Amino acid sequence: MKVELIHYWNSEDETDKPFFPKENDNFCINFQFLVGEKGKEGTEYFQVLICTPKWMLENEKDKKIISGHHRLIVFEYNQNDIVNYLKRYLANCSGNDWNEIIHKINNIARSDN
Repeated sequence: MKVELIHYWNSEDETDKPFFPKENDNFCINFQFLVGEKGKEGTEYFQVLICTPKWMLENEKDKKIISGHHRLIVFEYNQNDIVNYLKRYLANCSGNDWNEIIHKINNIARSDN
C-alpha cells in the first residue's frame, strides 16, 4: 500500500491562496494536509507545526527541552520546499494497511487517529 499527498493548507489561510508569513524567518504555523492511498478514494487528515528556530527562541525560551515530534523546523518559509519534503516523506511510507502507514506518518505529523 502506497500513499500520496492529496491536498494541503495552513491555519493562517484556509483557502488555496498562497500564504506568506510577516517575517520569513520568524513564524510558526499549523500546516494541515490530506493523505490518500494512491489510485483510491478516501483520505486521512494530518497536521504538523512548522516553526523557525528564531520563533522557537522567542516563544519557547522558558522551556529547557523542546520535542520535535509533530513539528518541522525550517530556517525560512518556502511552501514548495515544505510540500516537496512531505511528498518525499510520504513516498517512503508504505505498509500493509492504513494503521501501519498512519503510524509512520505520525512520526512527523499528528492525525485524528
